[in-house]
Amino acid sequence: MKQERIKDLFSDWRVLVLIVLLVLSVIAIYPHFDSNGNLTTNLQYGLDFQQGSWIQLEFKAEVVGFTTTEPVDTFVANLSKSLDTDVVQVDANHLEIRKSYTQAELQPYFAAEDGTVVSYQPGISATTADLVKQILVDKINSMGTKDAKVNTITGLNGVTQYVRVEMAGVDMNQAQQIVGKQGKFEIRIQTTGNQTEHVLYGDSITSVAVPSQSPAGSGNWGVGFTLSSDGAATFQNAAITYGATTDPADHKLTMLLDNQSVYSAPLSQALAGSLQSEPTTQLFASTGSGTSGEQQATNLEIQLRAGALPVDVDIAGSGSTSASLGQHYMEMCLIAGILALIMVAFVIFYRYREPRIVLPMVLINASEIV
Repeated sequence: MKQERIKDLFSDWRVLVLIVLLVLSVIAIYPHFDSNGNLTTNLQYGLDFQQGSWIQLEFKAEVVGFTTTEPVDTFVANLSKSLDTDVVQVDANHLEIRKSYTQAELQPYFAAEDGTVVSYQPGISATTADLVKQILVDKINSMGTKDAKVNTITGLNGVTQYVRVEMAGVDMNQAQQIVGKQGKFEIRIQTTGNQTEHVLYGDSITSVAVPSQSPAGSGNWGVGFTLSSDGAATFQNAAITYGATTDPADHKLTMLLDNQSVYSAPLSQALAGSLQSEPTTQLFASTGSGTSGEQQATNLEIQLRAGALPVDVDIAGSGSTSASLGQHYMEMCLIAGILALIMVAFVIFYRYREPRIVLPMVLINASEIV
């Protein structure tokens, strides 16, 4: 009789579904022993239950309200040149200035261009904040960091002054290496002598390839990268304006990360010729041949991927959870969970006084935890 009941139980489709889900859950959790013989799983516990760190970054930029008697496009272009930074029009009455200035410092610059500062708010626009968030997410993911969270902190006025990054399983030193650095990437073109002019920031780079040998068949190593359509047009215009297409040798292309040169070379004759007639989105930065060229290409790839933030940042706050404290929290949660399960079983047994009812209900509770 018992065998028949057990057979009927396991022939019920709901029981079969429960068993299948439990098996799939255990496979997903994947309990196994690591190389050191310690039991581990695929579970990601979050910042509170394992070693981890958080960093809050402050944007060194501001959104200002303005008025001007000049055409807005002309006003923005002139202001960008005088402030030596990108100035982006947010809407009809506001500009985003991607460099740290106080309101008092901005007033004379605006006045010189027939404009006035009407309002001032440290931070960046919502559009730029979304871009920075995506860049940081891509950067963290490319480094293989698991269970990372990136959240922008935006005020009621729509201006974002901070972004908070949480990374479980990462100590503070590593966290600062990943996101705490400024990581501002810039491309400039040599004009006269050692003088250079700004061309693009890293936000115009949409993708970066792994190091490879030149597609032209020269055997030189390098890194291919892709520009956005707007970035490609800007790059072509700058190359023509500053003479890099007609005299590449005297107008080198320079790449800087945090204002430090990481690459400098003239345009290839083929690229200089093609830029005379049309923009190109596909570029290849050659780093030389042999082992040295390959290593330089690897370093350049990291720098290209790391330097995409369109604005400077400072670390405004940070904190961490030690591995021992996270382990303590996890043990306390495990004990609390077991005690809760026992209490549920006790209440059910006190109410029904029937093991045939209590046992299945407790097993269902346990299966839900799994």
